[in-house]
Amino acid sequence: MDILAGAKFVVENAQHISINKNALVSFSKNFHHGDVNHWLSAAPVDFSALSEEEILNFLLVYSTIGFCYWGNQPWSVKYRGKKHLGSFAMLAAIMKAHEKGIQILDPKYRSRINAQEFSEILEIKENNQIYLFQERLAFLHESGAVILEKYDGKISTLLKLGDGDVIKLLDILTRDFLAYNDFYTYCGKKISFNKKAQLFISDVFQIFGGEGIGHFHNIQKLTALADYRIPQVLRNLGILVYSPELADKIDRGILISKGSPEEIELRAGMIWAVHLIYNLIKEREQRVLPIGVNDHLWLLRRQKFSDDHIHHKTITTGY
Repeated sequence: MDILAGAKFVVENAQHISINKNALVSFSKNFHHGDVNHWLSAAPVDFSALSEEEILNFLLVYSTIGFCYWGNQPWSVKYRGKKHLGSFAMLAAIMKAHEKGIQILDPKYRSRINAQEFSEILEIKENNQIYLFQERLAFLHESGAVILEKYDGKISTLLKLGDGDVIKLLDILTRDFLAYNDFYTYCGKKISFNKKAQLFISDVFQIFGGEGIGHFHNIQKLTALADYRIPQVLRNLGILVYSPELADKIDRGILISKGSPEEIELRAGMIWAVHLIYNLIKEREQRVLPIGVNDHLWLLRRQKFSDDHIHHKTITTGY
């Protein structure tokens, strides 16, 4: 079962979430292609001084170790005089390390980086901790070792094996990297999300403008990237509706267990809602892609709902 079919199955059997079609249609009517920006357009990093292979390494590193940023005291990184949180903090940490001469974009270095070095890159201190540090370190090792062992040290070699097919490339990524495994069982069915693997492909496509190494002939096959931020936005828009019990848990900051029906339904509901929005928009805006709708919603949280800190909390390496 592919990602979209799995999301549809979950939504059809969901006990904890539902989709408000009226709110979804209203949002879709006001959506225009001009609203679409790549999420990295708002990021605090500049890729212009990097080579193609360095950019690919940057995106691979970020996508493998970028997850679970929230905490009682949010982890942060200071870069160029500004304090960054969440995904922007991780981007800043990677770029800052590169600018300091640390070989974070070299698979050989990543394959043998130790905990102390990684801790310094992430600026970990007693009052600046991040969840799942050891898991991130293992994924960082993997991001170097696999590229060295299977792809002659070049991510471009891996991408070329995908033949410009996002489904084929997703299969390769989820086969070769434990960091990209993101699936669960729901009502006896295997449900895949593969958020981080899809993010890597989406970012490669958008950074390279869909050309050269970034060309994919079926980029529309990528779904929304199931995280904890976009469900938050869809809830604020009245599109994703939570059961009273789930809403109470989230509002009180109670952990939602990894792989629980509630977590699976939240992520699947988000994917299916974005798919429905995309289907309505593409009737008049043929250039819009599901990943474009995804990025618009992700940026909308920063633009419109930045004061809302209520989202579901799951300790996971998936997002």
